[in-house]
Amino acid sequence: MTEEIGASVSVETVSRSGGRRALKIAVIVLLELVLLAAGLFAGFLYGRATAPQAEIPAEYMTIEAIREYYEPSAADAEKSVAEFVADGDYYGMFGRVYHTLLMQTDVYMRSSGYTDSLNTVKVTIESEKKLGGGFMHWAMRSTGDSMADKTTFTLDGYFNIEEKFVKIKRYDNKGNGEEKNGKEQSELAYIAKYGLLPFAFSNYSVTEETLLSAVLKEEEGLYALELELDPVGATEGYAVQMRGMSGQNASFDGGSVLYTLYFGEDFILRKTNMREKYFIDYGFSIACDAVMDEEYFYSGEEGFSALTEEEKYENILPDDR
Repeated sequence: MTEEIGASVSVETVSRSGGRRALKIAVIVLLELVLLAAGLFAGFLYGRATAPQAEIPAEYMTIEAIREYYEPSAADAEKSVAEFVADGDYYGMFGRVYHTLLMQTDVYMRSSGYTDSLNTVKVTIESEKKLGGGFMHWAMRSTGDSMADKTTFTLDGYFNIEEKFVKIKRYDNKGNGEEKNGKEQSELAYIAKYGLLPFAFSNYSVTEETLLSAVLKEEEGLYALELELDPVGATEGYAVQMRGMSGQNASFDGGSVLYTLYFGEDFILRKTNMREKYFIDYGFSIACDAVMDEEYFYSGEEGFSALTEEEKYENILPDDR
């Protein structure tokens, strides 16, 4: 049974506000920035990558900055769902749910979905993320029934979140890996190719500018906050990720993004649903529809799956060891 609680509204709210690092990180990041200024950044990071894959999305923020950006005010931290509804503050409600997720130390997420380009290029996607102890393993499996050279691949990402280092292993439909498979790289290098931080958990940049409208419903004992997002402004990093994984150029101009979050009175995220329309350039533009469902589990809950020894960052060796 679905019950609509809040009518669709335009969201206008006040945006959220906005140590020492290891010497190793500072040296790598500084070197990358110097090379970028010299016009050599793309070649330094990815000898086989094209220049567009080496652009840093303007919306990129570290996980610390993202947490600070969405941290609720003292007043919002005390509000109930009903009080957010009474204030018409659906953006604030999203921020409360998202920040609650970002502050979890142990999370297991599993997802499945598909993309369909006019019944021409169909792709199924299975993914899972395991967050624990400041580390994450992200496994993604993409399988296409046509254009397999672009749409069929596996990717395993291993993240040292605190130290901001990444190891990636990606294999194409023939099982061939990339030259840098398993080798340590900086978070900045990863962002240049893949656009998003997996441990930020969202494919979208949800801000007061990119949130067009919101509706709150109740479904199966959970609140369902349905967000219509600006398809271009909310997807810059996401488009980079899509290009980095498949080599295909996706444009959300003229498309749509509907992002629904399911949670309880405690604001703990339980699942999400994403419905998208965008366009892929195959020499000519083809419309693509995509659907993705995610489920979230937390330490101690039934369904939770923790990092295994084989999935821990420190145990991942490069392919050419």
